[in-house]
Amino acid sequence: EIAMNRAAKGFRKQLIPGIASSGFFWDDGDSATRKWRPQGVTTVKSSAGRRYLAVSWYGRRDEGYAARGARVSVVEMGSDGDGEFQNKTFPYRHTLLVDKEFCTLPNIHAGGIEYWNGSLHVVDSRRSRFSIISFSLNEVYELGPNLSNAMF
Repeated sequence: EIAMNRAAKGFRKQLIPGIASSGFFWDDGDSATRKWRPQGVTTVKSSAGRRYLAVSWYGRRDEGYAARGARVSVVEMGSDGDGEFQNKTFPYRHTLLVDKEFCTLPNIHAGGIEYWNGSLHVVDSRRSRFSIISFSLNEVYELGPNLSNAMF
């Protein structure tokens, strides 16, 4: 389990009669950031029945964040499956993708993301370099608050 430290706010909006859209807004800081750009989305279900959404982001080069690599936001969607978003809070936390030496993956463009069999598979869709990198969810480490604030 990951200790969540942020909260997204759910919404439901009537687009046209009979058609509605629902989702959530990231917290104010993440909604306004120009340093990170969200890309891929996948779902994860824990063995305890909890549902999560995983969203990949890449660090933007023009904001000086490309060397930070990529992050994945893990959003707790709950286990009830009620599909209700209006006025609901969704706890989440950012995780930084690193290699086996705990180094970031500079200039990675985390394009797509997929969860399968305990691992996140992230597509690195940099120009002229396409690959899929796998990250085990059994190896998630928490950064201290000072380092966490500096990285995200």
